[in-house]
Amino acid sequence: MPKTFFDHQQEARIRSRWAVFGFILTVFLTVLSVALISAGLMGALGEYSSDGQELVTRYQWDVIFGAAGFTLVIVLMASLFRHVQMQAGPDHVMNAMDGKRVNPESGNPRERQLLNIVEEMAIASGLPVPDVYIVDEPGINAFAVGLSTDRAAVGVTRGALETFTRDEMQGVIAHEFSHILNGDMRLNTRLIAMLAGLFILSELGMVLFRIALHSGGGRRRSRSGKDNGGGTLVFLGFGLAVWVCGSIGLLMGRILQASMSRQREFLADASAVQFTRNPDGIANALRKLGKGSRKAKLQHEESLELAHMMFGSAKPMSLSGLMATHPPLDQRIKQIQPGWDGSFLAATPASPPPIPKNNADKTSKRIIPPPIPRQAARAIALGAMQSGMGAPGPAPEAVEAAHTLHETLPDSALQAARTPDGARALVYRLLLQSDQPDVNGEQEKAVQRHESPEMLQTLLRLHTATADLPEADRLPLLDIAVPALRHLDADTKAVFKTTLEALIRADGKVSLYEYAVRRVALRAVESEAEAKARLKKRIHIREAGNEVNLLLSVLAHVGAESEEEAEASFDAARQTLLGHHGGITLTLQPREGRTLAALNEACEKLAALYPAFQQRVMNAALAAVANNGQINTDEFNAFRAAAAALNVPVPPDFRSA
Repeated sequence: MPKTFFDHQQEARIRSRWAVFGFILTVFLTVLSVALISAGLMGALGEYSSDGQELVTRYQWDVIFGAAGFTLVIVLMASLFRHVQMQAGPDHVMNAMDGKRVNPESGNPRERQLLNIVEEMAIASGLPVPDVYIVDEPGINAFAVGLSTDRAAVGVTRGALETFTRDEMQGVIAHEFSHILNGDMRLNTRLIAMLAGLFILSELGMVLFRIALHSGGGRRRSRSGKDNGGGTLVFLGFGLAVWVCGSIGLLMGRILQASMSRQREFLADASAVQFTRNPDGIANALRKLGKGSRKAKLQHEESLELAHMMFGSAKPMSLSGLMATHPPLDQRIKQIQPGWDGSFLAATPASPPPIPKNNADKTSKRIIPPPIPRQAARAIALGAMQSGMGAPGPAPEAVEAAHTLHETLPDSALQAARTPDGARALVYRLLLQSDQPDVNGEQEKAVQRHESPEMLQTLLRLHTATADLPEADRLPLLDIAVPALRHLDADTKAVFKTTLEALIRADGKVSLYEYAVRRVALRAVESEAEAKARLKKRIHIREAGNEVNLLLSVLAHVGAESEEEAEASFDAARQTLLGHHGGITLTLQPREGRTLAALNEACEKLAALYPAFQQRVMNAALAAVANNGQINTDEFNAFRAAAAALNVPVPPDFRSA
């Protein structure tokens, strides 16, 4: 049975635990070595005993504990400091690489094409669009960083941007999305923080050694006439021990890091082929790296620390064996193209893409596909939802459909989604109830009350430009707006949240569609501290029995025309979860308890479920909304809202694309 998104997330956590264990073991051995060598040096030089005792009896416990404590504090403080830096979000890593966020209004056709590819892949995956950065390096490379699927960033070097064709860039971006979906980013970030402590220890040891070496060097006598040469030698030996042991520990840590990186590169390459259904795209991108990935080399000093995150090997020399961060390039290419003849491609600049149109809309008329039979429509919707929820990445059909959808979205909406003010106006536009003039009027007054007059004018222009936009295409636009929303300042975020709630409450109730929009929008503007707290805790399903019952009850009721149909839908969910419910009792909740307010609270707790339980609950949720033989808009919105709350990727409903 193919592995699912949840399986890969769980595997990532297991790998992370093994990495932590390996790091702890490495630190323990390093600290122990420094302590014993230091005590041995002091004993051998007679600092504590000169009565001819055996060397082993001179291992003074105060020296051992002192040296061990000093070493451990240095390692932990350095690792903690780096961990706090990395927790600041992907912006910190990108800034360290001197990466520049792609200007959403850029007129550079290559940058516009890159944004389009990333947005299409995100739509197909059901993920919020990651931030996109350009690193001004001639080397051909790319990487993804972040702590979770909804707080990620993709970096592409200038060399890659100018060298890759659209198909090749799509393959590379699909490769990076595999790292995002499979949980590799969080593990890579942890490894960087862990190794920072051992690196600082090694550097500190060298500093101590040099200080001792240049502090007088020879044996001196104190004012009292006592020879101080032994103390200098002890200090010299201690610095040398710290440097050697720290360097060996760092080496072992890098071997562990490289081993994990090599395993994940093969999976990411295969996933890129699976997502795009175009092996030539990523294979040709790899062939442009040159033999030994020599054209993937980067000059920035930070690239060494991030080498295991890169698409191609970024190290300044060709390393193989235990220290290689990537499998041999020929093996990667042969995995994709078994008949590869061993040739490489010239890394010459690719033909620039055509300059995108900047008119208000790409077309005044959307392409409407012929009607789809009921059974086929259900199969398409279920297939898209199941692939997005279960598989570790988008299905090829979803990637193609996302490209088509992206091409037919109004330019005015896309441009708005990529700027801070435009993204806010777009979210407000998605909530306007055009079919209810009274409510619409109240919503416009709410925007006027909380926002600037310019914001209201932008909203009205978007309203006119997107009047014919089907509801099914609105949530993908919201996903595209996520990067811009993410970068709002704290005060603007507060105003945005207030206005958002006023728009939703204008008619005195909250629809499932509004609930879905609110969940995605609020997740986009949460702070790094809030995101960290949300990701920290994991619970067993038996701790969330009431919440599971409420979620399945609400979803069972959405498409039901009677209580009997709701019972049947809930029973379908119960059967799906049977044997995997952790002993909780599954009961359809009374109608009066199935409120969106209650569902909101439930989802907050369900988001903390272990991935295996999330998968089971979402499978049961899908059974509930699909039990009546079709998935209507309300059912899709309900399912998408639950998925957004649980941070589970689900692609949009492509039936109307």
